[in-house]
Amino acid sequence: MSAMQRIRKLLRRWIRPVRDGLSRRSPFFAQASVGRRRQRWPNCSLLLWLCVLVWPLSSSAEVSIDTAVIEDVIALGDLAEVFADSSGELGPEAVLALPQERWQTHPESVLRFGHSSAAWWVRLALHNSSQQPQDLVLTVGLPRLDHVDFALIGDTGILARYETGDQRPFAQRPLNTRAPAVLLVLAGGQSRQVLIRLASEDGIYAPQPIQLWTHAAFERHLQADNLVWGAYYGLLLALFVYHLIFFYTSRDWTFVYYSLYLAAFGLWSLGFLSGFGFQWLWPERPGWNPPFDILLPALAHLPATAFVTRYLQTRRQMPRCHWGLIALTLAVQVPALALVLAAPVPSISTTLIALASNAFVILNAGLLLGYLLTGLLAWQQGFRPARFFVLAWTFPFLGGLVHHLVRLPDGLPVTLVTTNSIVIGSTLQFLFLALALSERLRDADARVRASELRLQSANAEQRATLDAATVGIAFAKKRIIQRCNRTFEQLFGYAPGELIGRSTRCLYADSSAFEAVGTRFRRGIEQEGGYIEEVELTRKDKSRCWIRLSTAPIDPEDLSKGLVGTFQDVTAEREAMAQLHALNTELEQKVRDRTRQLTQALERAELALAREERAREEQRLFLQTVSHELRTPVSVIDLTAQNLVFDAEEADAQTRTRYEKILQATQRLSTLLDGALADERFSLIHEAAQRVPCDLRALLEDAAAAARLLSAGHDIRLRLDDLPRQVDCDPQLTGLALRNLTDNAVKYTPPGSRVLLHAWHAGRRGSDPICIEVADDGDGLAPDELAALFEPRFRGRNAGDQPGMGMGLPLTRRMIEAQGGTVTADCAPARGCRFRIWLPGTCASGDAPDVPQRELDPDLTPQQLDQ
Repeated sequence: MSAMQRIRKLLRRWIRPVRDGLSRRSPFFAQASVGRRRQRWPNCSLLLWLCVLVWPLSSSAEVSIDTAVIEDVIALGDLAEVFADSSGELGPEAVLALPQERWQTHPESVLRFGHSSAAWWVRLALHNSSQQPQDLVLTVGLPRLDHVDFALIGDTGILARYETGDQRPFAQRPLNTRAPAVLLVLAGGQSRQVLIRLASEDGIYAPQPIQLWTHAAFERHLQADNLVWGAYYGLLLALFVYHLIFFYTSRDWTFVYYSLYLAAFGLWSLGFLSGFGFQWLWPERPGWNPPFDILLPALAHLPATAFVTRYLQTRRQMPRCHWGLIALTLAVQVPALALVLAAPVPSISTTLIALASNAFVILNAGLLLGYLLTGLLAWQQGFRPARFFVLAWTFPFLGGLVHHLVRLPDGLPVTLVTTNSIVIGSTLQFLFLALALSERLRDADARVRASELRLQSANAEQRATLDAATVGIAFAKKRIIQRCNRTFEQLFGYAPGELIGRSTRCLYADSSAFEAVGTRFRRGIEQEGGYIEEVELTRKDKSRCWIRLSTAPIDPEDLSKGLVGTFQDVTAEREAMAQLHALNTELEQKVRDRTRQLTQALERAELALAREERAREEQRLFLQTVSHELRTPVSVIDLTAQNLVFDAEEADAQTRTRYEKILQATQRLSTLLDGALADERFSLIHEAAQRVPCDLRALLEDAAAAARLLSAGHDIRLRLDDLPRQVDCDPQLTGLALRNLTDNAVKYTPPGSRVLLHAWHAGRRGSDPICIEVADDGDGLAPDELAALFEPRFRGRNAGDQPGMGMGLPLTRRMIEAQGGTVTADCAPARGCRFRIWLPGTCASGDAPDVPQRELDPDLTPQQLDQ
């Protein structure tokens, strides 16, 4: 160790009291506080510089701890020297023989070794500078550490040795305490050295506080500690009994699952957290500690998952989360069971044990996170009691996370909160789970009250509905009338309530009719689930009436639950049927005469349809002939153009360009023949356009590419920055319309003119129209020509000798209007033209959109067209 390293360690060791201020953890402050407190800072500085100067001369000296200055307790972690025994086989004699250079000072008041396969030795040098004897208690670590061995060293060698830890019988401990502790008796002026060996079989070291207590302070500490743990377990027991009582009164198994989870967690904390289980329940069986600490948390997840799924009703509301939680719960049992079975087998590889341990920790954390996320989903779906549930499962998740982060060498600081994070988290969890259950009861009670109100309202509505019905309705059990509406009573001439409790026999003329109708209805209900028949019944005044009776059972599987029947008076209807039958003969004759006339008219209509069909067939034949006759010369031209391009390798560039234009023109004509002259495209007059999602960018690029074939040095540009990603349109009709507009822009503008293709969304909503604009900076049109621009066979004065028939723009507008859109034009003399295609949005109706047009800027220059 270099001199600079020794100086840095000395500075870090002695400056800590100055940094901590009133902290009682620093032994230097404790010693200085006994004397004159006003001289604390000068003494500290003087000792600091004195130690720096004499350090090279005393580098091998041990750090002596003056026990006379201890008032209650002192932390010894930063006053101890540690040594890592990588072999784990050294004994106290071999460790005492080690040179001073092998020992290292520890920078923290709590020993944190993290994950290490070595055994750690801790050396303490104690000195009683007073003349009075001292009874001190040295405590090491928490209740759970595999091996904690003490060796008390005197002037003559090893005075006493104690082997403790949770892997040795509890009776071997010198003091009956949960954490390993040893009693030290120092006479006045006596010095003593203590060696402590710490070893963990799984290589995981929790933060180990080493503290030296006075005997009285240690007794008070034990009493306070037992009081806190008693309050903790008392709370768990009270919650356990309280919710079992709730189960007894409500028969809701959610309370049982909660109580079982609480009991399992409480038993696990007896062994893992507090150490009371090893102290009082199985002190002679240390081998039970690892299986108990692994298997019980895994088994605790069984009632926990049952509680979560039942509380949140995941099977009905969130089936995926339900089965996911069950799968995770079963998965946690696998590594836990593997670790329990592997514990008594020494031949099992430590790598496999570590792998199983990591899997258990990861699955356990994943299951806790699953509880939390499921609660969040239930809360998001409107289940208000889930808010307390989410808070409850947040605390153990955070507590477990803090518990693991504290173990890291550079992890969270060791404080009262971080050390007991699991205890604090579990306490808050159980309290908030109790609140969640109470909130669930209140929510269920509110739902019951709402259901009762709805039931009362439904009964009132049912009574009003029955009374307002125009047919008689009755409910009967074993042919005894239980309920009926007012219309039923009026139908048979009875007073309100007079028929309740009476047999339906009073509605029949005699018993034979009563039995016969009952037999038929019973057979029909058993076979078909219901029965309808018109029967003759008797009113109260003995008059006869015809009733259409329809019955249905309340429960088809159990007819004893009763029948519901509707009774409709059809007496007038049957009399009308008799009159109707008398008119049938006359009507049949009229129908025969009319049928003969209709047959003749139908024959004439069929003849007309046949003629129309022949005309359509001739039209299809004509189109096929034209298409066929055009395809042959186009194919010849295309083949010739391909040969010209192929053979023109030595021709000049202008000639090759002309050949390529001929080839592209023939390809465009072939595409037109395949699409525009197809039979189905000419059915647009009778059928609607086929609007499908289309790539607008591809349509614009196709139109631009087609226009370049006719271009004479035109500057054809696409502006795609505001381009909608998708538009609903007929791709063939829209593409043909765009080609017509871009071809016109090239044909009727001077060479070198600029043509811009642009599209944008006219609003922010999906139902707003899409605008596609084709603009040029040519000569434009006169105002008197703009009105007739879309008239068939109209050609402007600037058409010149350009070929055409004046049908392009009318056909373009018709193709767009067939899709529910329209085409507008905005031209100004010497300022060019703008043609806009308006297509309805994705949610628009078939009507053409009424979108205000933007005015064409009269000062727009060709360079500004693409801005």
